[in-house]
Amino acid sequence: KEYFKQLYNKNIINLENEIVKIERGSTYINIYGLVIPYKYYPYLFNRNYKNKNLDFNKYDVEKRLGKIDNKEYNILLVHTPFFFEGYSKWGADLVLAGHVHGGIIRIPIKGGLLSPNREFFPKYDLGEYSIGKSTMILSKGLGGSKVLPRVNCKPEIVEITLKCK
Repeated sequence: KEYFKQLYNKNIINLENEIVKIERGSTYINIYGLVIPYKYYPYLFNRNYKNKNLDFNKYDVEKRLGKIDNKEYNILLVHTPFFFEGYSKWGADLVLAGHVHGGIIRIPIKGGLLSPNREFFPKYDLGEYSIGKSTMILSKGLGGSKVLPRVNCKPEIVEITLKCK
């Protein structure tokens, strides 16, 4: 709570189920910020979580952000990558996510060992993923944990350059 309190006091645009439109010539880039409810974060905010297979799908995204304009370029900022299929079906061109910290411990060739949801070898741990016309960039981020220190998994800042086709 203290972190969010400090964040809201900064001079930033905080997107909580909101959109910002950036105009470039006669086209727009839409940047959406999606907040996933805490119940979808087992072991972190919902310790009584029984159903590990909760799905956050296209319709859940649409309820929070509305229908997407597929004629424009749409970027979705979201904390967790685990519902990439739903984000893609909603129509996001680019998804920027984190949460997994690269799997916390990286094993050469195999990848990330553990997700914050206490799942071994998570499907999405780090890098670039594609489904249909959607691309997701999943960053290791800067944060860490005092309980599980990173091993073979340095923090990172990702720089992305958008180019017109």
